[in-house]
Amino acid sequence: MENQNQSSEIKTKIKNLVPFLKNKWFILSAILVVGYIISYFSGSYNIFNIALLVVGGYILKPWIFKKNTDKSICPHCKEEVNPEAAKCPHCHGKIYRWTPAKKIILIMILISSVYLVSNISSTPTRTTSNVTQKTPQDLTKKREIESIVFAKHTIEGVLKSPSTAKFSDVKVYELSNLKDVWAINGYVDSQNSYGAMMRSIWEVQLDYRDGKGGTVKSILFDGDKIL
Repeated sequence: MENQNQSSEIKTKIKNLVPFLKNKWFILSAILVVGYIISYFSGSYNIFNIALLVVGGYILKPWIFKKNTDKSICPHCKEEVNPEAAKCPHCHGKIYRWTPAKKIILIMILISSVYLVSNISSTPTRTTSNVTQKTPQDLTKKREIESIVFAKHTIEGVLKSPSTAKFSDVKVYELSNLKDVWAINGYVDSQNSYGAMMRSIWEVQLDYRDGKGGTVKSILFDGDKIL
């Protein structure tokens, strides 16, 4: 008995809530909140979009809650039924009705679709040139690698046995007072004329200002200036 009373109370509260849900201020507030959420996530949040949604909701309110007072025909048995009936009293077939809730859902789906399409179309596409464009950091790294390879090849030309060369602690940097002039230095272990492994310190300066792939500016090997 107590459960039945609770159930009756819930149904009464729901019935009392229906007029409030149909109130125009509730509808406008709901559309305002949904419009804010859609605008925020679509990245096009501004007061004009929300105002447009509010005005649109106010205009569509009569259509959303329009009641059909005329008689309608059951699509199953073709008998005349109440226009608000969700089930035919003759054949008990289900009748599809455009309820206010369904109309509101349809409007929200359409609004979301429009915002999604407009947001995608306004997003700039990345071109191939943007993807493959080199940054200053990429160009600097490329120059460093080129300089190390160039310098090692240069030092190998000085050694007695280039095939035995093993380079270590190689460092590369651009000279602060000369643009695109690079210094590369480090150690190299290689065999001398007698076949013994010897360690030497070296430095090579490369000048890329000629625009022809670079030239050797100077060579230091074990403290001696070779070039």
